[in-house]
Amino acid sequence: MTVLKSAGGDIIQVSDWKLLQETLEQLPSVSSAYIANLANVLSIEKFRWQIEQKSHLLDSLTVECIMTPVFPVYWTMMPVIYLYKQYKNGVEDTSSYPETVGTILRCLQWCHLLELLTPDLMNSMSMTTRFCHIATVFLAGNDLFLEPNIQLYLQALIKLLLKNNPTCLLEKKCLCWPDITSFDDFYVELLEQFESVSYGDSLFGSFILLPLQQCYDSSLRKLLFSEHAPALRILGVPFAQLLVPLDNYLFPVEKDVEMIALYQRSLLSDTLTNTGSPVLYLMAVHHVSHFLFEENETPLKVKSKFINQLLQQKKR
Repeated sequence: MTVLKSAGGDIIQVSDWKLLQETLEQLPSVSSAYIANLANVLSIEKFRWQIEQKSHLLDSLTVECIMTPVFPVYWTMMPVIYLYKQYKNGVEDTSSYPETVGTILRCLQWCHLLELLTPDLMNSMSMTTRFCHIATVFLAGNDLFLEPNIQLYLQALIKLLLKNNPTCLLEKKCLCWPDITSFDDFYVELLEQFESVSYGDSLFGSFILLPLQQCYDSSLRKLLFSEHAPALRILGVPFAQLLVPLDNYLFPVEKDVEMIALYQRSLLSDTLTNTGSPVLYLMAVHHVSHFLFEENETPLKVKSKFINQLLQQKKR
């Protein structure tokens, strides 16, 4: 049982099998949501008639080739991706708020069911692609992700995704999504949305933290600590709500001097504090300390520069 506290103060308890039971009870609603969002009933009927070779029921003598899949492999999240595109392009959603919440919830329910019961099937898509599709929920509107039921399935789904796959599988080159040019671009969108509308939500923050693990290159950490430094103040994910072990953010020790400089700057400016951003604060202190006081290949001249900055700050 996982306990989650939302930005609204709600205590949310997550159990995979309880959520699965709810999904199974609501399968007709899940099916209806996909039918309503992916295609109208008539077009589905026409496709069935083509498959069954009932050409007399078609209103055209021309039948399109059906050798390729009707939907891409990530069709399970297509309704959410559509909402994301609408929101990104500033197109007003014609559905009511409850309908939009319902659409997202049904997609998450179905994806959770597939990850729980058929992980091998879901592994046909890369971890990177699935992570991005799940994270799209945060980009589909200003506050949809704060809905308690959506938070329940988001939390359960991402934990299940990480459980079914070894850590550090967010390979940028494995992103299979025609609408996104690169993982870095998508991550920037997440950061901007987090800064704008997250209210410091811990679950959203947990998604932001995942690509910052030390097993990945430092480019995304640099993005956060330089161009999006204001987000550091509200990334207050508690240690208890981390999606991966804390050591993933501490080891291997950071060797990128530019990243160390960003860590030290955030500490000296009080952008990071132990109470405001405990995970990132510990990361920064840990890596700066190891860099300065452990034997490594860094020239003494470079280390001295960092130590002088610390001494000057202490004199103020």
